[in-house]
Amino acid sequence: MSESETLADKYPFMKLGLTVAVICAVADQLSKWWVLEGVFNLSFWPPQQGFPWVGRIELLPFFNLVTVWNQGVSFGLFSNSADATRWILVVVTSAIALGMMVWLTKANNRFLAFSLGLILGGAVGNIMDRIRFGAVFDFLDFFVGNYHWPAFNISDCAITVGAVLVLLEGFIVKKDEAT
Repeated sequence: MSESETLADKYPFMKLGLTVAVICAVADQLSKWWVLEGVFNLSFWPPQQGFPWVGRIELLPFFNLVTVWNQGVSFGLFSNSADATRWILVVVTSAIALGMMVWLTKANNRFLAFSLGLILGGAVGNIMDRIRFGAVFDFLDFFVGNYHWPAFNISDCAITVGAVLVLLEGFIVKKDEAT
């Protein structure tokens, strides 16, 4: 990097990606605070001891607010009460977030930077839960009849949408390069 070249010049899309990441992580934590304290009357800080199940609030014929504490990863995989699992998942998720930041430095367009920012922000939101609570707090419960999709949160939405957009970006760029 030359003396006249700034970090913004070297990494032109980093600011966008980091801004999206911060917005996602803050939105995730604010939504969890609101649901825990405002809806279910549980403590957001200091964290509630254990993983209280308060029940559910039926809002629509296909949507509830619930209290679900996911000690594992997606869909509750690797869930157990071992504290070591918690810290292993913090380390693994942090490594993934670091990888997203490195990838963000190489982003060559706004679409990719935005997409990576969603994934990074979602990862950070869930890391914060895992450190503070020992589990990720999920509260959005969509269902049809008796079939319930696994409960999720704003960070999970950001990660999923970001991953889909990264895949789309890969197809769009490859298609543009092929023509």
